[in-house]
Amino acid sequence: MASLEVRYRQALQALEAGNNQRAISLLNDILAEDSFYVDAWVAKARALPDNDEKLDVLEQILLLDPDNEYANEERARLLDLPSPSAQKAAAKTPAKKMTAATTSSEIAPGIPRQWALMAGAGLALYTLLICGITFAVISSSNANRSRAEADQATSVAGFTQTVESAASTSTAIAQVGTVIVNQTATAQASITPTLTAQPSDTPFPTPTPLGDEFRTAPPPREDTPGTIIAWGGFNPNPSSEGYASLLFYDVSTGASETLDDEVVRDITSDLGGERLVTMSWTRFQEPGMLDVSAVRTGGEPLDLSEVIRTQGTIEQPDQPALSANGQVLAFTGLADNGTREIYYYNYADGRIVQVTSDNLNYLDVSVSADGGKIAAIRQTPGGVDLIAIDVSAISDPGTYSVTVFTNDGNTTIESDPYFSPLGSALAYVARAEGSEEGDIFSVNVDTGELTTITFSEADEIKPVYSPTGRYVAYAANPLNVYNIFIFDTLTGTTYQLTVEDNAPVFPGGWIE
Repeated sequence: MASLEVRYRQALQALEAGNNQRAISLLNDILAEDSFYVDAWVAKARALPDNDEKLDVLEQILLLDPDNEYANEERARLLDLPSPSAQKAAAKTPAKKMTAATTSSEIAPGIPRQWALMAGAGLALYTLLICGITFAVISSSNANRSRAEADQATSVAGFTQTVESAASTSTAIAQVGTVIVNQTATAQASITPTLTAQPSDTPFPTPTPLGDEFRTAPPPREDTPGTIIAWGGFNPNPSSEGYASLLFYDVSTGASETLDDEVVRDITSDLGGERLVTMSWTRFQEPGMLDVSAVRTGGEPLDLSEVIRTQGTIEQPDQPALSANGQVLAFTGLADNGTREIYYYNYADGRIVQVTSDNLNYLDVSVSADGGKIAAIRQTPGGVDLIAIDVSAISDPGTYSVTVFTNDGNTTIESDPYFSPLGSALAYVARAEGSEEGDIFSVNVDTGELTTITFSEADEIKPVYSPTGRYVAYAANPLNVYNIFIFDTLTGTTYQLTVEDNAPVFPGGWIE
């Protein structure tokens, strides 16, 4: 079994990728072996969607580390208490000087300080044991309650949409280099969503072998244009779980090409395939962001992680997403306060702009073709929801708008948004809370009209549009291994591009 540290990094990667259930599973295994692993408790608190369970974990963290900043701040926020850091800043009380009495080897006549420390340590250990037993009982109760709530979850197809006015709650901050620009968020017009099925309302086909036991749908038509960039294949290195080979699939023939020696995930590209950005393990032996555009022609990659580090205090940049014109690269990164915020890198002038700074976590970014809008999954105390931010003028003083497409908390878990080529639609994955079966929908960003792309018993994830917008490629596991499928929005037909029996493949983009 991998070391605790390796499994902890894997849990963080799962958490950053939005796979909270896997992260929690890994962290529970770690804590079963080492219940004093404070960082693992903190990561578990970040991953838990239920506030009651989160509070239990925060109490455990504070038992082990009473001064833990995250636990103190998050507990205060959940209980609607004053911020401890704000209270400390307001007090500004100078520290008292030590007197001779406080430095004495005896705290009272005849009682050495060492004896008192030993007694205090014993009392603390006893208290920790009692609290640990109490915490286990409470956690078990909460887990049972969560399972009961999950059993009552309604269908994913239910869709509720509101437009949120961020101006009433907070002011967003954009950081441009060393310049801080205040941006006041304004609401967009209210839109009423409707659910529209694809032509003939045909669900994803039931797996029926077509001469190949691992094929459940016919191959794409020979006139289907373009190349799908993906990552997949067997990865022999357990320390880089989630990474795989960088692949290029000719959609018309199914033939594939591998970019040698690159072990990657989350590949993204511009429309022409001239700019390729990915998370790489090969170069760093840990997650790192690379522009590998030049590698296909024998050149050297650009270390974007280093570029990002030189312009600020952003840690662990991840989940890159390029605009179709190749000028804007959106990504998430850990800010000073420990939350994962949205940033973008402008290739034209080399600036890095911080888009969000509201102490919430953002995942799974996508950029519209012109770079003017960024979609993301926003994590709040009430759950996760799909949003889009207009960043077309974010580097200038003024306003920008935030559209909230879902506000159903954790009833439905959204992930993997992806803009259509024209930016008029946004594909994304939705799954009922507690379910492992995601389905793909597309929402019109102007009207809120919702269209079903897939709806089956398989898990369908990571949708990407073709350059014309006619097709949607995605990964699905109708036979337990993720392969790439293609849905034709014009005819309602589903095709299967890859036929892998033991190594998953995931699409990252579709280039001309």
